[in-house]
Amino acid sequence: MQTQTTKHCHWVPQSYLKAFAAQGGKRPKIWRFGKTRGNGAELKRIEKVAVEFHLYAPIGPDGFRDDAVERKLAELEKWFGHAVWHRLCHGVVDLTWEPLRKMLALVVATTWVRNPIQFETWKQTHRLFVDQLSAYDSLPTHLTIGGVRRALDPSDWPTFSADGEEEMKAAWNDYVAAAGDIAPRLLKMCFSMLTLDRPGFITSDNPVTITHPSGTFRGIGDPDTIISFPISPTRTLMLDNRVGEVDGGYYVSENGIPAVENMAVWRNAIEHMFCSRHPDAVLAEFLVADGEIRSRCSARCGKRREPEARRTTTVRSGPAAKFARARANGVPTLTSAPGAQRGSGKGRLRLFDGLTSCSQLKGYSWLKPSFAPLLRP
Repeated sequence: MQTQTTKHCHWVPQSYLKAFAAQGGKRPKIWRFGKTRGNGAELKRIEKVAVEFHLYAPIGPDGFRDDAVERKLAELEKWFGHAVWHRLCHGVVDLTWEPLRKMLALVVATTWVRNPIQFETWKQTHRLFVDQLSAYDSLPTHLTIGGVRRALDPSDWPTFSADGEEEMKAAWNDYVAAAGDIAPRLLKMCFSMLTLDRPGFITSDNPVTITHPSGTFRGIGDPDTIISFPISPTRTLMLDNRVGEVDGGYYVSENGIPAVENMAVWRNAIEHMFCSRHPDAVLAEFLVADGEIRSRCSARCGKRREPEARRTTTVRSGPAAKFARARANGVPTLTSAPGAQRGSGKGRLRLFDGLTSCSQLKGYSWLKPSFAPLLRP
């Protein structure tokens, strides 16, 4: 007789989201806000967000669901209730401590690959591979990767090419279970923590954000790749490959407004942001930051700044038009740019001194925030 399998699979752990809860109790609630119209601010029970039926319980060859990966993830999620995690969320912990780094690397890697958007990418890649190879009269017998010629065994091609949703989910689940193979690559990166004196950071239904100045994914090991992962409303973990940066440093906000960091989280979300404060406050900070970006860009380009009403009605293309359309639809869409400098700490979002042209506002790249060293190991 088959044992009962897990039906409700949370791809963002409930125990992780409790740090961002707006209301506590036995069934804590969190603010949720969506990108699409009609998906406004709601105070939702954490158990009701970022959940999908049988995401980590595919149907096996025997016709029964196997939730082994779900149970493995549940074991990892117990760490979110550990005293060390609680201190990491609210205090200062040595980020150079090897056991902590290993656990953080595993959590970040697993949180990244277990997201359903990764499953969608997995399916698209599988279908593209099948479509391309099916166009040939015969299957290739060899494949060259990195200059190395490897023999291929096409004997299981009929099974592979006929894989459906459940078969692909099972293969992806194996990849999720092996997320520990990615963690050693993260351990080579520089760890740092952005901190706030009061709750401000948000998270999302896709909380691990990987950014690059090019606006494209260039791999974890690229020198300019930055990975961010919100730990709590007052802590965000940062990983980068910058040579000469202090490893394990803590940085405190000089202005207390994490708009740029939250923009990155919001843009990376599949659909929802999650936060401990009302989303209206978060969106208001976005508007201020976006206005600063556009005004600074216009000043750098030597363009005359027009009244707000005229700008939002006459611009037909570019980031400003995109912002105006999004705002009209009730969904702010923010743009940011490379070359940002550390702020002056005078209460303004001094993040955009490196802008030289409006073209730099296209796409997204990480803006170095206005954070000053708080603690260095």
